[in-house]
This record gives sequence, C-alpha cells and structure tokens, in this order.
Amino acid sequence: MYQIECYIPKWMETLPQDHEMKQTMIQILQEEMKNTSEENWTERIESRLKSLPFVKTVVREEAGTEEDTILRFQIGVKEEEYYGMLSELSGIPIEGEYQLISLIRELSGLKKEYESVQNALKNVRETGYGVILPGREEIQWEEPVMTHTGSRYGVKMKATSPTIHLIRAEIDTEISPIVGTEGQAEDLIRYIREGAEESEGIWEINVFGKTVEQLMQEGMQTKLNQFSEESQNKIRKVIGRVLDESKNGMICVII
Repeated sequence: MYQIECYIPKWMETLPQDHEMKQTMIQILQEEMKNTSEENWTERIESRLKSLPFVKTVVREEAGTEEDTILRFQIGVKEEEYYGMLSELSGIPIEGEYQLISLIRELSGLKKEYESVQNALKNVRETGYGVILPGREEIQWEEPVMTHTGSRYGVKMKATSPTIHLIRAEIDTEISPIVGTEGQAEDLIRYIREGAEESEGIWEINVFGKTVEQLMQEGMQTKLNQFSEESQNKIRKVIGRVLDESKNGMICVII
C-alpha cells in the first residue's frame, strides 16, 4: 500500500484548489497511482513533476515498510512563478524582490490613508453624507488667551480643524441620439435591448461610434464642469458656517 505526500511552498497553499499549477500536479499523481505495479513508477512521478515548467526542484523520500510505504515529494517552484502569482492576484506587474518591497511600502501608506476615510465612505454610501476627521498633525491651534466675565477669569483655546465632507449627489444623464425615421428608432431600441443581454451589458453597446459608457461619462463630465470653482467655494464656505453657527438644528442657507 502506498501513500503519497506532496509538500509545496506555503504561498502555493493559498492558491485555489482549481488553480492550473495545483491541478497539473494532482493529475500526474492520480495517473501514476494507477500504475503502482509497474517498475520504477515512483521515479516516473519524480521525472514528470520535474518536467513541469514551473517546477525548479523535486526531492523524493521513501519511508515506512514494503507493505505500507509513504512517498514524500518536496517540490520547489521557480521564483518567477511566485512573482507571477503576486502579479496575477494584485493586478500589478511584480518582477522581483525590489518591486515587491517597494509595492508593499506604497500599499502600506495607502492602507493607512484609506483607514482614515473608510468610515466616511461607508456613511456617504449609506446616508449620502460622510465626514473625514483631521489627524492630530492637521489641527492648527491658536495661542491661548485669557478671558474674564466680571471677577471670574478663564482661558480660551481655539483650534481650526480641516474636515473633509463627502456628499452623494445623483446626476441624471440622458443619451438622445436622433436616428431618423420611426422605424430606425425602433431598430435602435431593439439593438440596445439585445446588447443589454450580452455579458458586458448595456455599457459596451456602440451608438454612432461611441459606447454607451463613453457617452454617459461625457454627459456626467459636462455637468460636473458646469459646477464652477466659484460655486464650489460657496458650498465649502456654507458648510463651514452651518457647522460653526447653526443652533438647535435650524439651518437657513442663501447662496
């Protein structure tokens, strides 16, 4: 009786069971387990594993007894396969250790930055409004000043905190191509409906040389461009005044 154990690098263990590299090795073992009565079948397993394009080394060990033999294969995988797997998972080309370390440092910084806005993004998606609170290093303190009312004295400390406000605003965009006759318009509607059933959905449907996605993006960008810098500054100032001056939940805004 034979028992086969394969030891692969830890990073390969994280790959899904249906990954091509895992499945190729499993297939070899399953095929050769049918030939245990043939001579040199264990050497053939080792040879077939070594011939795989992603395998660097194979070390075979045998343990147990003639009646109950354990075959162990220590499989080493080429370094470029490791970086290829990382590139596949991340969607970022990684060709070596230098790029990997640089990417980890960059992603670590982005992770810290994202953590500071995570709650605000969650709130804006759920309620339409979210606030990113400033870090300690962003808060500006003014010099403390003495205050007094009658014979009582105190100290006033004032700080300016640059909060970032996220607001969800729905933008309506229309695509209204003029095609000619009523029949041509009906044909276009039929064409759009049929295209919407494809894997890419409505986004990749071509309308007069541009996809629906491109036309929608252009329409949204046109509306956003109309929101002038002056209007943006007014909104920013209004939010600041509302937060600083509103009382008892009553808000009156005139722009």
